[in-house]
Amino acid sequence: MRLLLQFSLLALTALAFASGSKIVQGTLETGPGGEGWILRVGTDAVPVSADKRTRYWCKRAAADEKAFKAGDSVVARIVPDETPAGLREVADKASWDWLEGIRKGVRDGTMKSFDGKRLTIDFADGTEMGYRATEKSKITLEGKPATLGDLKSGTRLWVKGRTLPTLDVWLVSASDRAIVDGPKKPVSRKGAALASEKHRKIPASGQLKGEIAVHYQGMNMFDLTVDGWRLHVSYFSSTTFTFGGTKCGPNELVPGREATVTYKKDQYGRIDAAKVAIR
Repeated sequence: MRLLLQFSLLALTALAFASGSKIVQGTLETGPGGEGWILRVGTDAVPVSADKRTRYWCKRAAADEKAFKAGDSVVARIVPDETPAGLREVADKASWDWLEGIRKGVRDGTMKSFDGKRLTIDFADGTEMGYRATEKSKITLEGKPATLGDLKSGTRLWVKGRTLPTLDVWLVSASDRAIVDGPKKPVSRKGAALASEKHRKIPASGQLKGEIAVHYQGMNMFDLTVDGWRLHVSYFSSTTFTFGGTKCGPNELVPGREATVTYKKDQYGRIDAAKVAIR
């Protein structure tokens, strides 16, 4: 499902593993025609595309898109290099803070289960997390090296995680004794490009020629179909419009008409129109 989002940028640090990703916060509203969402701030609108890889977190647990409704305050991870900007992750603020603590620090809890791929830990606050465990995960029991197969349900463990490009939490280490969190190591960017292979990209600036598909009245945005690819284009009071070579306004953005858009992408990947020549 494609989501339309409009963002309020916070002074939050973008994680290095997601190429060009940004962390933003805003309030969900229903998108044009009752489809998708926008994240509202002022009059801006930033188109964002969700797909099967998008992660949803609600009430400090994994969720799905249905867990969110208009009016919810959320934090989102987007990739502006993609067109529309890719939506990698969205969460309520409490869930985001909880998740960051798990991803960046050592947590202690009780082992719930291990299914051969994921080690699930129950935390004292009533939440749980499934860590992606592999043979490279370091397991220590009673001060000695051990294996994942040696772990037993009900054992108290201190676990250290690391975020993968897929946004899974990988189990770096687990021990029945307290783990001292050491110095942070640079996060590898290997594989980061894989996350955006299925998304099409356009240059940072240039011209787009296509057919007007829909004009979102009151949102300062319209859709332009270019070679079968539908793009969201934003316009402003400074945008110059012409129709048949004569200066006009955005009211001439009529579906079915052809248009040439001179644009520049902003920091969120939004296509900002400087000129729109309608034919």
